[in-house]
Amino acid sequence: MLFRSDFFPIIRKVLRRTQPSHEDFYICYLSSIPSDEQVKFFNLFPNQTFYIFHNDIKEASDFENIRLRPIDRVHFTNKLMRCKGVICHTGFQLTSECLFLGKKLLVVPIKHQIEQIYNTRTLAKFGVISSDNLEVPTFDDFFENDYSVKLNYIDEMKSLSERILNHQS
Repeated sequence: MLFRSDFFPIIRKVLRRTQPSHEDFYICYLSSIPSDEQVKFFNLFPNQTFYIFHNDIKEASDFENIRLRPIDRVHFTNKLMRCKGVICHTGFQLTSECLFLGKKLLVVPIKHQIEQIYNTRTLAKFGVISSDNLEVPTFDDFFENDYSVKLNYIDEMKSLSERILNHQS
């Protein structure tokens, strides 16, 4: 069998080589929620600073405690390495990177997507908090408590690549 289901997530080299910090801001990457709805919601928490990354943002701007940013992999990665925590959907890559970096994590699964539901249940076993919607009590709890989880994923990229290259069909 070429693949097994128990490989660790692939973590980008730039993240493996960094010493993450925990500065006083959060990243929000919620692609299924319009950025204007996110601005209204996160303004309810004036003592927190949020960097909202979204496809519908075309140029960077600031509004009170909100920093609106277009999708930019380099800028996003820089903020990810320095943020206090991340608020995102329950995709595999970003949540894995947050766990590897030991970031505080709150997930909002995209409705009716089975992998998001499965990932949310799996993350809950590690102590990651989730919310089905943008709900003030859940976010208050998240901001007041430490929901960071640190997982030291083994770097299996070399052995996985070798298995792929040596596979005989």
